[in-house]
Amino acid sequence: AKIVLGSELYQKNPEYWSDLVKFTKHMSLKRTMRTLTIMGRSESDEKIDVARLLYPAMQAVDIHYLDVDIAHAGMDQRKIHM
Repeated sequence: AKIVLGSELYQKNPEYWSDLVKFTKHMSLKRTMRTLTIMGRSESDEKIDVARLLYPAMQAVDIHYLDVDIAHAGMDQRKIHM
């Protein structure tokens, strides 16, 4: 098993950020809001910054860059991986 830090994905792959933007074009704000429970937030939380909205997309793009067959995560993250 190899442990990979997220920063390795961003620094070694200059196209990561453009791929992230392309990925987010396939996401709706409503769908993204439903994933906020993974960070202990609720959809009705009025103090949600944009960075928190990027987190679910980054997780999905990370899975792609890691080229894994199975992404292991907690039940709270199933809304991102599905």
